[in-house]
Amino acid sequence: MSFKKYLESEWFTFFSSPALLWQTFFVLIPLTIVLCFSFFDFSGDTISLSLVHYKTICREAYLYAIINSLVFSMITTFFCVLIAYPVAYFIAFCVDKFKLLFLMLLIMPSWTNIVTQIYAWFVLLQKNGPISLLFKGLHITSDTMHLLNNKTVIIIGLVYCFIPFMILPLYLSLSSINKKLLEASADLGATNFETFYRVILPLSKNGLFNGILLVSVPAFGEYAAIEVLGGANYALWGSNIVSTYLVASNYSLGAALTIIGIMAFLLNTACCISIYSFIKFFINYKPEKNNLNSNPYGEE
Repeated sequence: MSFKKYLESEWFTFFSSPALLWQTFFVLIPLTIVLCFSFFDFSGDTISLSLVHYKTICREAYLYAIINSLVFSMITTFFCVLIAYPVAYFIAFCVDKFKLLFLMLLIMPSWTNIVTQIYAWFVLLQKNGPISLLFKGLHITSDTMHLLNNKTVIIIGLVYCFIPFMILPLYLSLSSINKKLLEASADLGATNFETFYRVILPLSKNGLFNGILLVSVPAFGEYAAIEVLGGANYALWGSNIVSTYLVASNYSLGAALTIIGIMAFLLNTACCISIYSFIKFFINYKPEKNNLNSNPYGEE
């Protein structure tokens, strides 16, 4: 068999094999090692298998950190959707000549490291930073303010860092919609809201789902934004893992904390998908109308 015929017959396997190998060696195998490592206890003179680390995580402080991370992740994802959808809609349907320019402006912040972006917000929001001095100069406040170390600032930093990952999938989905469908919807008498709800939103749901995954997953385990903008006031899942590994050097507990966090996030995602499916089924459910007086043979 020639190479060309092989590609035609096994094209999916051939082109997906690099991604599968990458996922295997850099995701599945490391996670398997972490899972196995979480059951080892090195506290004594000998190494033993134990569930002591999972019992430790059941304490209130660790569970609170995981729940707090889930809340921050969901809030960040919500605001990213709230901001990104109108922006992606505007670029896809309202911009003709300067689409590449708008997309370039959206992608440019992602060229810098996320730590650099977080420290930029730290400089802007510190006590003698530009925003605090501006408020003082406009006599909004009598003195400079310390705007850091609160939940609002953490959410602002997370939304700023991850919003490009929400806009781009949404833009790709919206730009692929045939505009003739919108014209047909208007010709049939649908309002702008009905066109959006019944045509645009269903056709862009794949981009919305991909954007939610691209934002919620890294936001759940984010460490830099919490540490720089929130200080030591908020102990979240990512910061607990870093302190357990690097400060306490308790690698088995860190591995167990990693596994529990991943399981909690997957469980939360499964619950959200189930609730969404239930609501969608409930909205679209139309009971069948049984006409008891009708004759199956069409005779009167």
